[in-house]
Amino acid sequence: MDLRLSGKFLKDYKHGMDAIEDLHLLAEPGLSPVINRVHYHLSEIRRKAELSLENHPGLNPVKEKIQAEFIFLLEEAALTIENCRQLIIRETKSTLNLMQWGRLIETVPNAIKLISLFPVEGLIEASYTNKNLTIVAKLESYHDLSSIKAEVYRLSREFFKMKCLPTFTVGEAHQVIFNFDFSHVEDFAYNIDLVKRRVNLSNIFPDYQIPIQKIEAIHNQTALIMSANGEFYYFEKLNSEVVKKSVAAGAKPALFHFPFLFRPLSIIIPRDGDIAPINGFNGTGCEKLLTDQVFGKPSKPVHNLDIFSILSK
Repeated sequence: MDLRLSGKFLKDYKHGMDAIEDLHLLAEPGLSPVINRVHYHLSEIRRKAELSLENHPGLNPVKEKIQAEFIFLLEEAALTIENCRQLIIRETKSTLNLMQWGRLIETVPNAIKLISLFPVEGLIEASYTNKNLTIVAKLESYHDLSSIKAEVYRLSREFFKMKCLPTFTVGEAHQVIFNFDFSHVEDFAYNIDLVKRRVNLSNIFPDYQIPIQKIEAIHNQTALIMSANGEFYYFEKLNSEVVKKSVAAGAKPALFHFPFLFRPLSIIIPRDGDIAPINGFNGTGCEKLLTDQVFGKPSKPVHNLDIFSILSK
């Protein structure tokens, strides 16, 4: 059974979208609501076709096979962790599509390599959703972890190249929580509307936002602060004074905190953004397009900022 969208469907869809883009450039502004509706309905046709395909009953055995292979892979990989006596895998209630299963599975090898660097012991618990893989373990000791820093940094860069965020938090009684976030997608962005341009960041950003008032709780950590022009500046030690000097007066900056291993990072942007589709619609109505031209008139330039490339350097 061929479970792909047909080539003719995709070709016709592309021709339709090309025609709408031509209308964007040539039509009078008064026609914009009509063109928006046409664009929306055409996008909805493809979205519903892909959703129907993803939920096709014929894919259920494939997904069950993938899930079984994932559990086997994780169990086999956990055997390489010294002093791991038992692995418990908590199955998700989330529904994963094929792309998410692929992202989850490719995360496992480096995740196990990273955890194996630490002196873990006893029971290890793993859980997963359609956004991340989480592994909870207990450390024998926090002493003398400096020897593994270089390898942790190397593996972290590997995750960034995969557009996956490896973060680390500490629980009670020497418990540590490793989280591997693979929820980045290419067709949605966290869009910030600045004075002279719009900046697109990864859709993952809202999951890491914390109140700006908590800045003192994470002081003296490294930070990237975005200027009003959408450029990032690097600071070694973050504190409220640095923010005051770097953010325009009257601005309401947004703070994001990423607890990376040995090198936590905070990112501050001039204002809150919104999740928006890139060159399309999100299915809730006629949304604005994140493109450089709107209905034949120049709009604000859009800068797509790849945070993963910055982190992997």
